[in-house]
Amino acid sequence: MISHVESVHHRLLKRRCVACGLDDGPLGLPRFEHCPRCGCDFAERPPRSYAEMEGLVGQPVTLDAPDHVQYRQQRLRHKWIAFAVFGAVLVMSLLYLTAAVLNPV
Repeated sequence: MISHVESVHHRLLKRRCVACGLDDGPLGLPRFEHCPRCGCDFAERPPRSYAEMEGLVGQPVTLDAPDHVQYRQQRLRHKWIAFAVFGAVLVMSLLYLTAAVLNPV
């Protein structure tokens, strides 16, 4: 854990595509909606510098962060519901097979 950072080298502040590592160059990556090299969607994964990813400087501000968090929570909730339904079906199937074995007709 870094306790006190006095200076950060300029190379650590250069923003890059988080998927392929393309740096922003003289024009800057934020002007694009997708990475020109790999097609990464910058609305979903914005370009970040190494210093931002390691916590040496503040996190980038994203306007849609609450929606993204809500979407991830909703997906997690749906996964748990699907797991519970699958588990219930599995238990019911095992109970039915057990009953069929113990009480042959």
